[in-house]
Amino acid sequence: MLLDLRWVNSSTAMLDAWREYETRVNGLFAAGDLIGCCVYDERNFTRRDWRLLHSAHTTTLRPDTDSAASRLRVRWNGEPPALRLHGETDLGNRAALHQLLAVTARACGPLTIDATGLQFVDVAALRELLGLAAARTAPTTILCRPLLARHLRLLGAAGIATLSVAVALPANSAPPA
Repeated sequence: MLLDLRWVNSSTAMLDAWREYETRVNGLFAAGDLIGCCVYDERNFTRRDWRLLHSAHTTTLRPDTDSAASRLRVRWNGEPPALRLHGETDLGNRAALHQLLAVTARACGPLTIDATGLQFVDVAALRELLGLAAARTAPTTILCRPLLARHLRLLGAAGIATLSVAVALPANSAPPA
Protein backbone atom coordinates (compact mmCIF):
# COMPACT_ATOMS: atom_id res chain seq x y z
CA MET A 1 0.00 0.00 0.00
CA LEU A 2 1.50 3.32 -1.07
CA LEU A 3 -0.18 6.52 0.06
CA ASP A 4 0.66 9.89 -1.46
CA LEU A 5 0.14 12.23 1.49
CA ARG A 6 2.12 15.21 0.23
CA TRP A 7 -1.04 17.30 0.60
CA VAL A 8 -0.99 16.95 4.42
CA ASN A 9 0.64 19.91 6.15
CA SER A 10 0.89 21.74 9.47
CA SER A 11 -2.09 23.93 8.63
CA THR A 12 -4.34 20.91 8.14
CA ALA A 13 -7.07 21.52 10.69
CA MET A 14 -7.05 17.98 11.93
CA LEU A 15 -3.30 17.27 12.09
CA ASP A 16 -3.61 15.79 15.59
CA ALA A 17 -6.44 13.53 14.45
CA TRP A 18 -4.41 12.57 11.38
CA ARG A 19 -1.43 11.64 13.53
CA GLU A 20 -3.70 9.60 15.79
CA TYR A 21 -5.05 7.77 12.75
CA GLU A 22 -1.53 7.08 11.50
CA THR A 23 -0.56 5.77 14.93
CA ARG A 24 -3.54 3.43 15.16
CA VAL A 25 -3.21 2.02 11.66
CA ASN A 26 0.14 0.46 12.63
CA GLY A 27 -1.78 -2.43 14.18
CA LEU A 28 -2.92 -3.50 10.71
CA PHE A 29 0.67 -4.01 9.63
CA ALA A 30 1.91 -5.89 12.72
CA ALA A 31 0.46 -9.22 11.54
CA GLY A 32 2.81 -9.07 8.55
CA ASP A 33 0.14 -9.35 5.86
CA LEU A 34 0.44 -5.74 4.71
CA ILE A 35 3.23 -3.33 3.94
CA GLY A 36 2.55 0.38 3.84
CA CYS A 37 4.44 3.43 2.75
CA CYS A 38 3.25 6.97 3.49
CA VAL A 39 4.82 9.70 1.40
CA TYR A 40 4.86 13.14 3.03
CA ASP A 41 6.58 16.36 2.07
CA GLU A 42 8.62 17.42 5.10
CA ARG A 43 8.64 21.01 3.85
CA ASN A 44 4.89 21.24 4.58
CA PHE A 45 5.41 20.93 8.34
CA THR A 46 6.83 22.89 11.19
CA ARG A 47 9.72 21.09 12.83
CA ARG A 48 7.56 20.17 15.82
CA ASP A 49 4.67 18.85 13.70
CA TRP A 50 7.07 16.82 11.55
CA ARG A 51 8.53 15.13 14.66
CA LEU A 52 5.04 14.33 15.95
CA LEU A 53 3.93 12.86 12.63
CA HIS A 54 7.22 11.03 12.30
CA SER A 55 6.73 9.34 15.70
CA ALA A 56 3.43 7.82 14.52
CA HIS A 57 5.35 5.51 12.18
CA THR A 58 7.52 2.55 13.14
CA THR A 59 10.08 3.36 10.44
CA THR A 60 10.82 6.70 8.83
CA LEU A 61 13.32 7.59 6.11
CA ARG A 62 15.15 10.89 5.96
CA PRO A 63 13.98 12.64 2.79
CA ASP A 64 17.42 14.05 1.98
CA THR A 65 19.38 10.78 2.13
CA ASP A 66 16.75 8.01 2.20
CA SER A 67 18.55 6.62 5.25
CA ALA A 68 16.51 5.39 8.20
CA ALA A 69 15.76 8.08 10.76
CA SER A 70 14.24 5.43 13.00
CA ARG A 71 13.40 1.85 12.36
CA LEU A 72 11.31 -0.61 14.24
CA ARG A 73 9.88 -3.82 12.85
CA VAL A 74 7.01 -5.41 14.73
CA ARG A 75 5.48 -8.81 14.17
CA TRP A 76 2.29 -9.92 15.96
CA ASN A 77 1.26 -13.54 16.30
CA GLY A 78 -2.20 -14.19 17.76
CA GLU A 79 -1.92 -17.88 18.71
CA PRO A 80 -0.28 -18.03 21.16
CA PRO A 81 -0.12 -14.27 21.72
CA ALA A 82 3.38 -13.06 20.93
CA LEU A 83 4.98 -9.81 19.82
CA ARG A 84 8.40 -9.69 18.20
CA LEU A 85 10.34 -6.41 18.13
CA HIS A 86 13.35 -5.77 15.93
CA GLY A 87 15.37 -2.62 15.34
CA GLU A 88 15.27 0.52 17.43
CA THR A 89 12.83 2.21 19.78
CA ASP A 90 13.33 5.92 20.27
CA LEU A 91 11.62 9.29 20.05
CA GLY A 92 11.26 8.77 16.31
CA ASN A 93 8.73 5.95 16.72
CA ARG A 94 7.47 6.43 20.28
CA ALA A 95 3.81 7.06 19.42
CA ALA A 96 3.71 4.01 17.13
CA LEU A 97 5.26 1.77 19.79
CA HIS A 98 2.87 3.09 22.44
CA GLN A 99 -0.16 2.23 20.30
CA LEU A 100 1.15 -1.20 19.33
CA LEU A 101 1.83 -2.08 22.96
CA ALA A 102 -1.58 -0.78 24.04
CA VAL A 103 -3.24 -3.13 21.55
CA THR A 104 -0.95 -5.97 22.63
CA ALA A 105 -1.84 -5.43 26.30
CA ARG A 106 -5.42 -6.48 25.53
CA ALA A 107 -4.35 -9.97 24.40
CA CYS A 108 -5.94 -12.76 26.41
CA GLY A 109 -3.81 -15.33 28.17
CA PRO A 110 -0.04 -15.52 28.51
CA LEU A 111 1.90 -13.12 26.29
CA THR A 112 5.48 -13.33 25.08
CA ILE A 113 7.36 -10.27 23.87
CA ASP A 114 10.53 -11.18 22.01
CA ALA A 115 12.77 -8.13 22.27
CA THR A 116 16.01 -9.96 21.42
CA GLY A 117 16.09 -8.24 18.01
CA LEU A 118 16.21 -4.73 19.46
CA GLN A 119 19.54 -3.00 18.91
CA PHE A 120 18.58 0.20 20.71
CA VAL A 121 15.92 0.82 23.35
CA ASP A 122 15.36 4.17 25.01
CA VAL A 123 14.09 4.53 28.58
CA ALA A 124 10.61 5.55 27.42
CA ALA A 125 10.27 2.25 25.54
CA LEU A 126 11.43 0.32 28.61
CA ARG A 127 8.74 2.07 30.64
CA GLU A 128 6.17 1.23 27.95
CA LEU A 129 7.11 -2.46 28.14
CA LEU A 130 6.85 -2.42 31.93
CA GLY A 131 3.55 -0.56 31.74
CA LEU A 132 2.15 -3.18 29.37
CA ALA A 133 3.10 -5.98 31.80
CA ALA A 134 1.70 -4.09 34.79
CA ALA A 135 -1.62 -3.50 33.00
CA ARG A 136 -2.16 -7.19 32.31
CA THR A 137 -3.50 -9.78 34.75
CA ALA A 138 -2.22 -12.68 32.64
CA PRO A 139 1.47 -13.65 32.64
CA THR A 140 3.80 -11.65 30.41
CA THR A 141 7.29 -12.79 29.45
CA ILE A 142 9.85 -10.46 27.91
CA LEU A 143 12.68 -12.28 26.14
CA CYS A 144 15.65 -9.95 25.80
CA ARG A 145 19.39 -9.58 25.74
CA PRO A 146 21.26 -9.36 29.06
CA LEU A 147 21.69 -5.58 29.03
CA LEU A 148 18.01 -4.96 28.33
CA ALA A 149 17.10 -7.39 31.14
CA ARG A 150 19.33 -5.45 33.49
CA HIS A 151 17.71 -2.15 32.53
CA LEU A 152 14.22 -3.61 32.98
CA ARG A 153 15.19 -4.81 36.45
CA LEU A 154 16.64 -1.40 37.34
CA LEU A 155 13.32 0.18 36.36
CA GLY A 156 11.32 -2.15 38.60
CA ALA A 157 10.48 -5.29 36.62
CA ALA A 158 10.71 -7.38 39.81
CA GLY A 159 7.81 -5.42 41.28
CA ILE A 160 5.39 -6.64 38.60
CA ALA A 161 4.00 -9.98 39.75
CA THR A 162 2.83 -11.13 36.31
CA LEU A 163 6.11 -10.29 34.54
CA SER A 164 8.99 -12.65 33.80
CA VAL A 165 12.15 -11.30 32.20
CA ALA A 166 14.05 -14.06 30.39
CA VAL A 167 17.54 -13.53 29.03
CA ALA A 168 18.08 -14.93 25.55
CA LEU A 169 20.32 -14.23 22.61
CA PRO A 170 18.66 -13.34 19.32
CA ALA A 171 17.76 -16.47 17.37
CA ASN A 172 18.22 -14.63 14.10
CA SER A 173 19.68 -11.21 13.43
CA ALA A 174 17.38 -10.71 10.44
CA PRO A 175 14.23 -8.61 10.88
CA PRO A 176 10.92 -10.43 11.25
CA ALA A 177 9.26 -11.54 8.06
